[in-house]
Amino acid sequence: MNPVKLRNVNVGSGLPKIAVPITAKTVPSILEQAEVIRGYLPDIVEWRLDLFNDVDDFSLVSDVSAQLRQILDEIPILATFRTAAEGGNQPFNEDKYFELGNVMVTDRYVDAIDVELLRDSKRVDKLVEDAHQNGIVVVMSNHEFQRTPDKQKLMRRFSQMSDKHADILKIAVMPQSVEDVLTLLDVTNQADKRFDEPIVTMSMGNLGKITRVSGELFGSAITFATVGQESAPGQFSIGVLRRMMKRLKI
Repeated sequence: MNPVKLRNVNVGSGLPKIAVPITAKTVPSILEQAEVIRGYLPDIVEWRLDLFNDVDDFSLVSDVSAQLRQILDEIPILATFRTAAEGGNQPFNEDKYFELGNVMVTDRYVDAIDVELLRDSKRVDKLVEDAHQNGIVVVMSNHEFQRTPDKQKLMRRFSQMSDKHADILKIAVMPQSVEDVLTLLDVTNQADKRFDEPIVTMSMGNLGKITRVSGELFGSAITFATVGQESAPGQFSIGVLRRMMKRLKI
């Protein structure tokens, strides 16, 4: 695996990096939450743009991005708009999705952007190209909130992400059984050995909680924790997650 550098953080080197999401809906609460999160010193802060009430006001988004950059200083920022199709908070047509992505990569206040694999293929390619031209890392993602696909399908999706020149490859699934959790862990281990890019995986919900603390063993390079509201089912608080990862350290 080739680690990916986000400011002073090397994703894919050492222990899995802890990302904490900003989940607030209004500008004052977003900035307040960022201040609180900064005090916990996570490795990465994810701004969940789909939870922001005024996300379709791109000028305001740019302004808030600039303020977050000041508040978070050298903590890397990952910008994510999770579409409704993949478990996000609000619908956004393809035009708005890619326009927002373009705003984030050209403003360059953030360090990385989440790009969903299953959006329009040609426009995904263009957004990846634009991100790289602006020095922005691409986390390409796919989320299954109802099921866990089989191993072959999950590995194909990782291959597609790699072929599209993503820097970090991320898949999240919902388990319906213990076997689904084992499938995700096996795929993580295989993908970590096969691909040069850092792999990020999680099996969501209570059943999949073990996948959020076992990344060092199986090969998942980022895990998500909470300071306040969770952004996906099954997340631990950052304090609990740090203690468990420390005890499980290989």
